[in-house]
Amino acid sequence: MPAQNASESSKRGYMLSIGECAAADDSFLEKDLAREIGKSRPFASMIIKKLRKEGLVVGKTYGPFRISEEGLGFLRDLQKARKRLLRLFAPLRGFSKEEKESLALYVLVSGRFPAAEGLLAP
Repeated sequence: MPAQNASESSKRGYMLSIGECAAADDSFLEKDLAREIGKSRPFASMIIKKLRKEGLVVGKTYGPFRISEEGLGFLRDLQKARKRLLRLFAPLRGFSKEEKESLALYVLVSGRFPAAEGLLAP
């Protein structure tokens, strides 16, 4: 899997974070995202603005925001890919379930496979 550009990997990471902090109706507030990603509210606001431009998030300038239909599809695709990666990593010995989850998220967000970078021993 070729490495993705920073904005594409950031988009995947931020959408996964929004998926984690969104309510049952797929709504969230700027402060929720800021807390989830461990950044300031102005930083979260900038991320939301970029995702709104891409059509992945909808809402007025100050929220609440919702994951758009396109965003929900994008998030579903990410979650399916995460599950496939977890199945791929299931036979790995010496890794806890949490480590395999972290590894799957790393691959999903970065677009890089650790064996190619020497992070997994053969």
